[in-house]
Amino acid sequence: MKSFLSLAFVVLVFLSVIVGAGLLWYLSSTSEFSRKDTHPAPSASTP
Repeated sequence: MKSFLSLAFVVLVFLSVIVGAGLLWYLSSTSEFSRKDTHPAPSASTP
């Protein structure tokens, strides 16, 4: 029983690390700071 509980604990920790890394990647890729502008803002031309 002890070995089953330790195996379940290791699997849960592994899954939480994978899910956490995926969540961080998703949030960083959808953040407004990392978005690429498809249409850059026009620069003001000086006369």
